[in-house]
Amino acid sequence: MSWISDVRDEIHHLQLSGKELKKFGLLVGSVFVVLSGVGIYRGWSIVGTGTLLLAGVVLLSCGMFLPESLKQAYRVWMAAAFAIGWLVSRMILIILFYFVLTPVAFLARLFKKEFLDTDFRKKKESYWIPKSANKKINYEKLF
Repeated sequence: MSWISDVRDEIHHLQLSGKELKKFGLLVGSVFVVLSGVGIYRGWSIVGTGTLLLAGVVLLSCGMFLPESLKQAYRVWMAAAFAIGWLVSRMILIILFYFVLTPVAFLARLFKKEFLDTDFRKKKESYWIPKSANKKINYEKLF
Protein backbone atom coordinates (compact mmCIF):
# COMPACT_ATOMS: atom_id res chain seq x y z
CA MET A 1 0.00 0.00 0.00
CA SER A 2 1.10 3.54 -0.55
CA TRP A 3 1.56 6.04 2.21
CA ILE A 4 -1.28 8.18 0.86
CA SER A 5 -3.82 5.37 1.15
CA ASP A 6 -2.46 4.42 4.58
CA VAL A 7 -2.83 7.99 5.84
CA ARG A 8 -6.27 8.26 4.22
CA ASP A 9 -7.39 5.07 6.01
CA GLU A 10 -6.10 6.37 9.34
CA ILE A 11 -7.92 9.67 8.88
CA HIS A 12 -11.08 7.81 7.89
CA HIS A 13 -11.02 5.92 11.23
CA LEU A 14 -10.19 9.04 13.24
CA GLN A 15 -12.47 9.78 16.19
CA LEU A 16 -13.97 13.26 15.95
CA SER A 17 -15.88 13.32 19.22
CA GLY A 18 -16.21 16.50 21.23
CA LYS A 19 -13.96 15.07 23.93
CA GLU A 20 -11.14 14.33 21.45
CA LEU A 21 -11.43 17.78 19.87
CA LYS A 22 -11.39 19.44 23.29
CA LYS A 23 -8.25 17.51 24.29
CA PHE A 24 -6.61 18.50 21.00
CA GLY A 25 -7.42 22.19 21.43
CA LEU A 26 -6.29 22.33 25.04
CA LEU A 27 -3.12 20.31 24.58
CA VAL A 28 -1.84 21.85 21.35
CA GLY A 29 -2.94 25.32 22.41
CA SER A 30 -1.06 24.96 25.70
CA VAL A 31 2.06 23.78 23.90
CA PHE A 32 1.90 26.75 21.53
CA VAL A 33 1.50 29.21 24.44
CA VAL A 34 4.45 27.62 26.27
CA LEU A 35 6.55 27.73 23.08
CA SER A 36 5.73 31.40 22.63
CA GLY A 37 6.82 32.02 26.22
CA VAL A 38 10.09 30.22 25.55
CA GLY A 39 10.49 32.26 22.37
CA ILE A 40 9.97 35.52 24.22
CA TYR A 41 12.46 34.44 26.91
CA ARG A 42 15.08 33.40 24.34
CA GLY A 43 14.65 36.46 22.16
CA TRP A 44 13.03 34.92 19.10
CA SER A 45 11.40 37.21 16.56
CA ILE A 46 8.25 39.01 17.62
CA VAL A 47 6.39 37.73 14.54
CA GLY A 48 7.14 34.08 15.36
CA THR A 49 6.33 34.31 19.05
CA GLY A 50 3.23 36.40 18.37
CA THR A 51 2.01 33.86 15.83
CA LEU A 52 2.56 31.01 18.28
CA LEU A 53 0.81 32.92 21.05
CA LEU A 54 -2.15 33.80 18.83
CA ALA A 55 -2.51 30.22 17.58
CA GLY A 56 -2.26 28.93 21.15
CA VAL A 57 -4.90 31.30 22.47
CA VAL A 58 -7.25 30.52 19.57
CA LEU A 59 -6.83 26.76 20.06
CA LEU A 60 -7.27 27.03 23.83
CA SER A 61 -10.43 29.14 23.56
CA CYS A 62 -11.91 26.95 20.81
CA GLY A 63 -11.02 23.84 22.80
CA MET A 64 -12.81 25.17 25.86
CA PHE A 65 -15.87 26.76 24.30
CA LEU A 66 -16.29 25.52 20.68
CA PRO A 67 -14.56 22.13 20.29
CA GLU A 68 -16.61 21.27 17.18
CA SER A 69 -14.96 24.17 15.33
CA LEU A 70 -11.61 22.33 15.52
CA LYS A 71 -12.61 19.39 13.30
CA GLN A 72 -10.75 20.51 10.20
CA ALA A 73 -7.65 21.64 12.11
CA TYR A 74 -7.61 18.30 13.95
CA ARG A 75 -7.87 16.37 10.67
CA VAL A 76 -5.00 18.33 9.12
CA TRP A 77 -2.87 17.97 12.27
CA MET A 78 -3.48 14.23 12.48
CA ALA A 79 -2.88 13.74 8.74
CA ALA A 80 0.54 15.33 9.19
CA ALA A 81 1.17 13.18 12.26
CA PHE A 82 0.17 9.98 10.45
CA ALA A 83 2.32 10.86 7.42
CA ILE A 84 5.35 11.61 9.59
CA GLY A 85 4.76 8.41 11.58
CA TRP A 86 4.53 6.38 8.38
CA LEU A 87 7.84 7.78 7.13
CA VAL A 88 9.68 7.47 10.44
CA SER A 89 8.60 3.87 11.01
CA ARG A 90 9.85 2.86 7.57
CA MET A 91 13.13 4.70 8.09
CA ILE A 92 13.67 2.94 11.43
CA LEU A 93 12.98 -0.43 9.82
CA ILE A 94 15.35 0.30 6.93
CA ILE A 95 18.13 1.38 9.29
CA LEU A 96 17.56 -1.64 11.53
CA PHE A 97 17.57 -4.06 8.61
CA TYR A 98 20.53 -2.70 6.64
CA PHE A 99 22.78 -1.56 9.49
CA VAL A 100 22.05 -4.22 12.13
CA LEU A 101 20.55 -7.39 10.70
CA THR A 102 22.45 -7.51 7.42
CA PRO A 103 25.93 -7.19 9.02
CA VAL A 104 25.02 -9.78 11.67
CA ALA A 105 23.83 -12.19 8.98
CA PHE A 106 26.96 -11.53 6.90
CA LEU A 107 29.25 -12.20 9.87
CA ALA A 108 27.28 -15.31 10.82
CA ARG A 109 27.69 -16.72 7.33
CA LEU A 110 31.34 -15.77 7.28
CA PHE A 111 31.99 -17.68 10.52
CA LYS A 112 29.50 -20.46 9.65
CA LYS A 113 27.31 -19.75 12.66
CA GLU A 114 23.75 -21.10 12.66
CA PHE A 115 21.34 -19.51 15.09
CA LEU A 116 18.66 -22.15 14.60
CA ASP A 117 19.14 -25.88 14.44
CA THR A 118 17.05 -26.48 11.32
CA ASP A 119 18.89 -29.46 9.85
CA PHE A 120 16.33 -32.25 10.04
CA ARG A 121 18.07 -34.41 7.45
CA LYS A 122 20.19 -36.12 10.09
CA LYS A 123 18.71 -39.39 11.28
CA LYS A 124 18.37 -38.69 14.98
CA GLU A 125 16.27 -40.54 17.50
CA SER A 126 15.11 -37.21 18.95
CA TYR A 127 15.59 -33.56 18.11
CA TRP A 128 15.14 -32.56 21.75
CA ILE A 129 17.93 -30.32 23.06
CA PRO A 130 18.66 -31.15 26.70
CA LYS A 131 19.11 -28.21 29.04
CA SER A 132 21.41 -27.93 32.01
CA ALA A 133 19.81 -29.24 35.21
CA ASN A 134 21.86 -27.03 37.54
CA LYS A 135 19.93 -23.85 36.64
CA LYS A 136 17.28 -23.13 39.24
CA ILE A 137 14.50 -21.12 37.63
CA ASN A 138 11.28 -20.28 39.43
CA TYR A 139 8.65 -19.58 36.80
CA GLU A 140 6.16 -18.28 39.35
CA LYS A 141 8.36 -15.33 40.38
CA LEU A 142 9.55 -13.85 37.10
CA PHE A 143 10.47 -10.42 38.46
